[in-house]
Amino acid sequence: MLVHFQGKYFINNLVFYKGTQKYGTEYFTNLKAYIDYVPFQLLGYCEATTELDSTIETSTIFKIAPK
Repeated sequence: MLVHFQGKYFINNLVFYKGTQKYGTEYFTNLKAYIDYVPFQLLGYCEATTELDSTIETSTIFKIAPK
C-alpha cells in the first residue's frame, strides 16, 4: 500500500469481541494494539459499544505514509 497508494487514506471498520476473541489474537485484540500494528499515520479513530453488546465496533482512518 505504501508503494502504490502513498498519500491516500486507509479507512477500516473492525469489530472486537469482548472476552471471546478467538482469531488473530497473536496480532491484536483491542483498538490500541491494532493502531500500533498498522504502519501508517493515524488521523482519527472511534469505538462504540453498549453494556449489553458482546462486541466493540471501531473505525479508524490512517494516511498512507510512514509513521
